[in-house]
Amino acid sequence: MTNTMFVNELNISLVDELIAFGRTNWRNHSDTYDAFESMVKDAISFSLEVNYHKGVIEGYQILALCHIAEGISEMALSALRLSEAFIQKFDLDESYYLELYNTYVIYYLDLLNDGQEAAKVCQKGMDLARHLKKERMLIKLTANLGIIHIMYKNFNLAKDEILKALAYFESRRENKRAMYCHSNLGEAYLGLYNYEKALEHYKIAMAMATIEHDEIIMEEAAIGLSQIYRIQQLYTKAIHILEKVLHSYSKKVRYSKGLKIQLELVDLYITLEDYDYANQKGIKIEDTIMTHPNKHFLLKYYDMKARISEGLGDYKCAYEMYKAYHDLYKELDQKKGDEVVNQIIESRFRKTIERLERLGNIGRRLTSLRNSEEVIVTFVKELSPLMNLSNIGVGIIKESKLHYSFYEVHAESYHKHNLPIDDPQSLSSWCITNKKELLIGNLPLEYENYVPKTRNSVTSDDGKTIKSLINLPLIVDDEVIGVITLQSYDEMAYSSEDLETMRVIAPYIAVAMVNDQQAQALKNMSYKDQLTGLLNRHGLDGKYQALIKQQKRFKSVTMFMLDLDYFKTINDRYGHLKGDEALRALGRKLAEYDNNKTTLVARLGGEEFGVLMVNKSEKDVQQIAEDIRRKVGGIEIMTEEGSVFLSTSIGVYDHHQHQYPSLENLYDKSDQALYQAKIKGKNRVEFYA
Repeated sequence: MTNTMFVNELNISLVDELIAFGRTNWRNHSDTYDAFESMVKDAISFSLEVNYHKGVIEGYQILALCHIAEGISEMALSALRLSEAFIQKFDLDESYYLELYNTYVIYYLDLLNDGQEAAKVCQKGMDLARHLKKERMLIKLTANLGIIHIMYKNFNLAKDEILKALAYFESRRENKRAMYCHSNLGEAYLGLYNYEKALEHYKIAMAMATIEHDEIIMEEAAIGLSQIYRIQQLYTKAIHILEKVLHSYSKKVRYSKGLKIQLELVDLYITLEDYDYANQKGIKIEDTIMTHPNKHFLLKYYDMKARISEGLGDYKCAYEMYKAYHDLYKELDQKKGDEVVNQIIESRFRKTIERLERLGNIGRRLTSLRNSEEVIVTFVKELSPLMNLSNIGVGIIKESKLHYSFYEVHAESYHKHNLPIDDPQSLSSWCITNKKELLIGNLPLEYENYVPKTRNSVTSDDGKTIKSLINLPLIVDDEVIGVITLQSYDEMAYSSEDLETMRVIAPYIAVAMVNDQQAQALKNMSYKDQLTGLLNRHGLDGKYQALIKQQKRFKSVTMFMLDLDYFKTINDRYGHLKGDEALRALGRKLAEYDNNKTTLVARLGGEEFGVLMVNKSEKDVQQIAEDIRRKVGGIEIMTEEGSVFLSTSIGVYDHHQHQYPSLENLYDKSDQALYQAKIKGKNRVEFYA
């Protein structure tokens, strides 16, 4: 190796180290901004000289992050566009776009507070990460999607997304990214009024940020803790935590570091009606706010300035500030971002429904098979195009042992073996004991998190090392009757979507594997909604065919599609448990109409329910629909804030032609009627015209 080659390789290694360092520390270089920016530019120049594409592309991204931290929007956007242009110029691999998309999301969120554009880019990145099977990038973008959900007050969705990311980063000991998750979870739980959980996560974030010297997370955690203390009327404590973090900043503070804390302090003093001091604090940050690219800071400032002026008796200034606030709010038009985020949610929902229907068809095919080997081979054939399968096993508990039927995909070999259900080294035993699922992407690294570390790796019967797995306990009536395991020789082979797939398909597989008594119990489980006890969509499909065969002659088929009005508000304001309570209460009320002879009731998904009736007169249909609407209106849910009464919108399709319609036709037309009920004011019945 020549000296030049050695020097180049050494410098490339230094470029990689700088990029890795910049990815996790870009927020905290205010004191050394000029020096760090110079180092990044030198790294880009060197990478251009030696044609090191990764160094150029990611170097521009780190440079953009530096500008984002300093609030320089034009230079940040310019650096991002240079990174993107370089990828396009050399027609480089798609994977280079992943970090670019993630950096764009940060640009729109941190600098511009533009949820609309952030949501678009985030969804684009997540789709590409799934396509390329880049689990880590998918998780990073998922965490950012959680932040976008927080921006639009979808706190339950935010919590779910960020918890996934937290579990991933903690399992890999990525403390900085776990710290960001804790801070964002604090905000999500605060939005859900779960102050205990919010306090817990904010305190963890603050402790980690103090160790890491991460001033941005210290700021966010301090604001979150302060807001909780304000709710508890601990105003001195709230002020102290903010002042403590503000004073911890080094003297050489560039641009807007601490701006959020200072705005929070002004708001606190307004709450305490100390308008003079609040005004003094506000004047000090006015120039910075007026020039900040994130106009939401200015929006908040106008609101606070109006309240201060009103408190000081300067009503003319208060009027001017309220008007400025109103005009800017209208300009920002936050609803646009809501539409994009809702499109993402709806798109996911549609894909989920399509996937469930496809899996339901596969499941019904599996339950028609009688030979256990044929069941597993069919499963592998159907799901191999969708999932990475090296081995699959189904274990059924009999007489304190786990009786496994096991299939090795590449060897196309099928065999059976038994395991003790209390084996301390078995991950299957862990699932049975804890009644929990497992999704592991790096088994050699994560194995000891679940069972004693008594071996260095987990191998299959042919001696290959298993890197990824999904283990899923089969539970009926709160009793574990078995386990299904998927295994792969590749790292990060499975995603949370694969786990969802197995949750759907597992009962069908088990139906074909267990004895008659257990098979019947599991078959009921695959057709029943576990939350309400009603039929699910697939169950309604099967029961509908049986129902029409019972009828001696055809008169009519009627479909009600209904959902709870303002269900999202209940979930966001009072929490997921109250949302579940509302769904169960509605399910119990609808179950009163289910008789299996002329009427079927099902939960179709989310807050949507269906009531299917045969041979009812138009008068009866109208009476039953109104009766349901009135009864639902009498359901009372008790919350910490008092009583909440439910209401429902109902769409009705009454079919009187000479043959039975398909369920798809019934769903479609009743859904259109439900849409009309919604747009006409909710809490009403509308018939399909």
